[in-house]
Amino acid sequence: MQIRRTYKCLFWGSVATILLLSLMPVSAPSGFSWQDKVHHFFAYGLLCWFAVRGYGDHFSSLQIGAALILLGLLVELAQSYTGYRYAEIADAV
Repeated sequence: MQIRRTYKCLFWGSVATILLLSLMPVSAPSGFSWQDKVHHFFAYGLLCWFAVRGYGDHFSSLQIGAALILLGLLVELAQSYTGYRYAEIADAV
């Protein structure tokens, strides 16, 4: 039971970190053209793993996946309103 609570805390901490980093201005130049896509892959992959480990006994993998897709789409939408970030279809994919 304690381990699930740990994964839930890691999940919500990761959600907060992803939101913060996704809505901050970008100051560092990219090392290569797909660098941000690699960051998305690892961040959301880790987020998915924490979600399944923490909430897998209450929700199906399909429900968790749908919730994370919705989160990603909402982050892209929020970025389009910042004025210094923009939404990308490739990021949403």
